[in-house]
Amino acid sequence: MKARRRGGSLHAELPFTYTLFSTIDVYGDDLLDFTGDDKPERHAEVTEFLRRRGSGACRDAPLGPSSYLHMREPFSYIAEGSISENTSDAGGSFARVEDAMQHVWFISQRDGISTPFALNFSTSAQFLKYAERESLQFPTLRCGSSTMASEPIAAHEGPAKWLDIQTKNKTLVTDILSHFPVSADTVEHCCYPDDMDRVIAHSTLGYFFCNLMCTPIALGEVARGRHQVKSVIQQRLEAAMSVGPRSSTPSAVAVSVIVFFDWVVTVHEEPFHEFDDLLRFILINCGNRAPASNNRRLMQVMTAPFIFASFFQIVVGHLLDSESLTMIVDEVSDLVFLSKSTEGHNEEVVQRITNARRCFAEYAAELTRREYIASVLLHSHMMDSFLTKDKVCRTQIESAQAYLYRMSDEVGDCRDTVALTNWYQNVKDTWHHLQYGNKALRQTVLFTELINIMYPLITLQTLFSLNVRIPFAYYEDQMEKDLKPFFIMMGIVLFFLLLCGRAMYALWHKKHWSTRLLAT
Repeated sequence: MKARRRGGSLHAELPFTYTLFSTIDVYGDDLLDFTGDDKPERHAEVTEFLRRRGSGACRDAPLGPSSYLHMREPFSYIAEGSISENTSDAGGSFARVEDAMQHVWFISQRDGISTPFALNFSTSAQFLKYAERESLQFPTLRCGSSTMASEPIAAHEGPAKWLDIQTKNKTLVTDILSHFPVSADTVEHCCYPDDMDRVIAHSTLGYFFCNLMCTPIALGEVARGRHQVKSVIQQRLEAAMSVGPRSSTPSAVAVSVIVFFDWVVTVHEEPFHEFDDLLRFILINCGNRAPASNNRRLMQVMTAPFIFASFFQIVVGHLLDSESLTMIVDEVSDLVFLSKSTEGHNEEVVQRITNARRCFAEYAAELTRREYIASVLLHSHMMDSFLTKDKVCRTQIESAQAYLYRMSDEVGDCRDTVALTNWYQNVKDTWHHLQYGNKALRQTVLFTELINIMYPLITLQTLFSLNVRIPFAYYEDQMEKDLKPFFIMMGIVLFFLLLCGRAMYALWHKKHWSTRLLAT
């Protein structure tokens, strides 16, 4: 490994990872209370829910790596008759992050010092009726509005409204986004998300659009436990080292994020792991449940920039870590340096090295795309935007950027190490053929190496011809008539072509395979 660093600081603050958030129990269990109650008192329905979950009736349901959410009852906020009767049972206000059912979750705060609350809707009509009843102010396109914040920071300290939409129904997404001043391209990206990270700053409409790839919740992970949650890249690396099919790893979940001044809209088709950690992070930082005498930390208001910055930091931290990279490089090195050389083993080693290099290239591409997102948000002309004007949010994005720089350096080191290991494997195989192969095989190997010599010659010829004028070029002011450089390069090429032709003739027409160089 090289000791130098191509970007970032060695002591840069790292984003949070699964090891931190996914093992935290906020109140001694995996039940996240989003009812908005400031007092941590368990209601009768919570006790009944925990009793039913621990009873024999719920033991057959495997415990997955996600958490349960205790939300407010939506029927108490909407006029009677707007929600079906089955939502008023004892478990109607409980939901699980890994549920793949369609939902529209509305998360907000009453004020900047209260605990966040959440409401669960199943259709767009239910949410829109609630928004009309509570007089929720959707973002409007005002004259001269932009992503640049001209108001003071104090105006941004009000709690934001977060709308999470999980559905494959394009009509539901279109109905809800029609109440927001978004472009047709943004609606199209939300309905048909891309498979790569991107960021678009709509300065005229006053919002940011991001597409982030997150870790899916696969069905096989339900019984693993929370400590073995792995990102898509890590699963691909493990599949590459086990010579498994690429189809065995799940595809990443595309999450579309629209960030307004005081609204955040997330759209995705499937559940993902980062959402669980984001809810925990918001509940820890924005909740107000500790007594005033014991609450020594500053409470964070659940603003739109804080939600997005926290989400981006968690997504970056969940991609991969240095330990996983080191383990993959160690496995590749063990295969090459510590294993016995056999014909079948060599083919397996080459296949694993090729798969590992391909995964490293994909990971480097993802890091580059996320570095671009961070650099766009932290650019000098974006410093006055509402997304990065807050110091806490800007620090979170800078921390994620520093982590991306460090991981880019680590991936570069790992790619160099694997490439060097691959070169050693090729040299070892070539020497094995020269040492134990018959004379025909050895002559073929030497002929292949002779062809490889042509590559630097062609490169030198290309570089030389770039600085030599083409003879009799019609577009030149002074026509060049000197043909010496042209004939020199042509002579060198013809000489090596003659050697290659001589070797080909010896391979095809000579009956006895013997050379002075290889004579024994």
